Amino acid sequence: LRWTPQPPRANVTVASQLTVHPDSADWVSVLRFEVAGGPLEVIHLKLPTTWSTAAQIQIAGQECPFTTETRDASTFWTITPDRPIWGAQRLVLRSRTPITPGREVVFPEVVPLGRGVVDASLALVFATATLPATSGSAGLREISYASRFQDEEFGAAVDLPARAYHVDREGWTLAVQPPEDFGTVSPDAAAR
Repeated sequence: LRWTPQPPRANVTVASQLTVHPDSADWVSVLRFEVAGGPLEVIHLKLPTTWSTAAQIQIAGQECPFTTETRDASTFWTITPDRPIWGAQRLVLRSRTPITPGREVVFPEVVPLGRGVVDASLALVFATATLPATSGSAGLREISYASRFQDEEFGAAVDLPARAYHVDREGWTLAVQPPEDFGTVSPDAAAR
């Protein structure tokens, strides 16, 4: 008689925010893991290659070692925390990429891999003088920004125009079309 134990199950809440500046975009994603059924020794994430190059990851405020494997437009990270994760754990992912005025910026998606359920929310924050056009697909439902983006990592977005969405199903897309000429937000524009 042989018995193979089931791997642990990690339910993950993901809050991803993309802040659009005139010449760059900042991406911050906070992932909250709830692990049940044993210790989670390794975290597997999938993210867009264009964002993974400059990305950094922190667990409990500390940098974490990880290995990468790139396939097509996706990069797969294998993260090994100092200690296996039991119960709750918070992980913060950051990246920045330059943007070209008039060229579409696609919202990056981070996908936790393995057993469990993912509950994801997205936010677009505009640190620009004019609001760029956005487009999205089915699978996204607009929600209140304040309802999901309370974490201290999102504090820099205070008083800037923002839109937030809940991911209702896989296969979604969200993109920002920066105009050819958009400047930084002036204090007067932010107040308006």
